[in-house]
Order: sequence, then C-alpha cells, then structure tokens
Amino acid sequence: MNFEREYVVEKLVDLVKIPSPSGFTEKAIEYIGKELLRMGFEPQYTNKGACYVCIGGEGSPVTFAAHVDTLGAMVKSLKPNCRLEITPIGGYMMNSVEGENCEIHTKNGKVYTGTIQTV
Repeated sequence: MNFEREYVVEKLVDLVKIPSPSGFTEKAIEYIGKELLRMGFEPQYTNKGACYVCIGGEGSPVTFAAHVDTLGAMVKSLKPNCRLEITPIGGYMMNSVEGENCEIHTKNGKVYTGTIQTV
C-alpha cells in the first residue's frame, strides 16, 4: 500500500474538522467508514461503535489503533452569572485551553459556540 502525502494530509484535515467530543463520535466514524469503503476495504463495527478493518497480509499481525474522540469538557452546572461550569474530559489542564473557541453540543442536537474562560 502506498499513499501520497497530500492525500493523507487532506483526509486528516477533513477528519479533524468533524466535531467528535466524547459520546458524539458517530459522524467521525461514519466518515472513516465511507473512506475505507471508497478505498476498497470492508469496514467492520464493534457493539460500541468503533470502526476497524482487516487488511490481511503475511507475517505477524499488526494492530493500528487511534481515538476518534477529541479532548473535551462536560457542562457541570449553570452558574448564577449564566456562565457554564465545565469539567474536563481527557488529559489536559484547563489553563492550557484558556481563550480557546469551543462548541457546546446539546442532547437535542443544538450547537452553541463560545470561548473558554477559567476565571
């Protein structure tokens, strides 16, 4: 298998543009599955929604795995000043995301945008 650098970069950029916070990875998994089909592979799916493909070949088996979800946060509460109190999901310190733009995905499918402030 031989991949062109430009192709790999293009597909990676497309993938990271898909919002995929923990618990909302369906669109990213769907994208991966369609790309695998387009490349001639037969994607398989686990009961928990993960996607994998068996390529075959000779020699010892090799597994390549990656997370599809992005580091995120969960809304913990609504403060009296109408700001959200959030709790991080993943391994990062809150001060490392200060001032970053974010999207808040609701259970009913609405998306709100904002900026993270740790004060």
